[in-house]
Amino acid sequence: MFPGKNFSSFLNAGHHSVEKILYPLPIGDFFGIGKKSTPRLQSIGVNTIGDLAERCNRDDPELINVIG
Repeated sequence: MFPGKNFSSFLNAGHHSVEKILYPLPIGDFFGIGKKSTPRLQSIGVNTIGDLAERCNRDDPELINVIG
């Protein structure tokens, strides 16, 4: 799963480390976001996992309209 790393050390990385690692990743890499959701999210400017997190934190009505 994590070559040369202990899985528990990943879990202990902390909130800020997880943000640093995950937030820059493309939205299509997020588990559960598939071929149909990716272009819909990109059409409203959600291109990275960080974009999605930011919009979820502010209860964005446009995001809610796209994903339900």
